[in-house]
Order: sequence, then C-alpha cells, then structure tokens
Amino acid sequence: MFVVLWSTGFVVARYATVDAGPLTFLAVRMVITVGLLTGISIVARSPRPDRTTARWTAVAALGLHVGYLGGIFIAIDQGLPSGLSALIAGLHPVVTAFGSRLFLGERLRRLQWAGVALGCLGVGVVVPATFVVAAWTATMTMGAVRAVGWRRLNPNSDRRSP
Repeated sequence: MFVVLWSTGFVVARYATVDAGPLTFLAVRMVITVGLLTGISIVARSPRPDRTTARWTAVAALGLHVGYLGGIFIAIDQGLPSGLSALIAGLHPVVTAFGSRLFLGERLRRLQWAGVALGCLGVGVVVPATFVVAAWTATMTMGAVRAVGWRRLNPNSDRRSP
C-alpha cells in the first residue's frame, strides 16, 4: 500500500500543478495530512511528544516537504517528467549511503553495499547517462543534508548500522 501511495505522488504532482502552484498544492496536501494524522493520534490515544521531539520533528518535516517534495513539485511544474523525478528520488538512498560514510564515518555491511550497487545499476540502466550525472549532482547535497540531519535528530544512535 505504501509503495502504491508513494509512487502515485509523482504522477499526481504532474496533474495537480496544472491548476495550482506546486507549493500551494503541497501546502494543501500537508494541511489535510496533518488533520488526518491528528485525528488518528487522538483516536489511538497516542502519547504526546515532548517539546524537543516535537520541534525536531517539525524541522525534519519542513526539510522533507519543502526541500525535498517542494523541489520535486517545482521541477515537475517546470517540465521535468514525473517518471524521471521518481528515478532521481530513487537515488536518495544511494546518495545518503555514500554521504553517511563520507561525512559521518558510518559503515555499511557488505550486503547493504550490494543493495546500494544494485540500486545504482538499476537507475543507470533506466536513465540516460546525462541524467544520471545531473541527478547525482543534485541529490548529493540532499543526501549529505539527510545524513547530517539524521545524526542531529538521533544523537544517541550507534554510528554503525545494525
């Protein structure tokens, strides 16, 4: 279910930005999501986060929705094909793996690196070489920001992967 909902977001972005600006659509989407999740948390009687957790969760949400999704929606609105934007977004885990090693000294196990290599191979097969270079350059910065952000949001996490 998650994969279906997530993957349709790129197609929806293509059609939604015809009638509304990309950030307007994203803001409306976010307000609806906040309303739904607030209702679910009330019904489920979920514990409320402390102020520090709530603050860092808000920072992460802004980074993901404004920086990541906002950038994708703007790019799609400017003419980037939604399929290509989905493939570029698919590079984020790869870039994060390299960024976490480079900037944080975290180590992945061999099996994890094999998964990263398969991801690179899959993207390389599907996307023309010129787009791979452009996508790599664009996502390297986001991967580094994600890696550093993860460390900042989870200061007690182990430096090594589980």
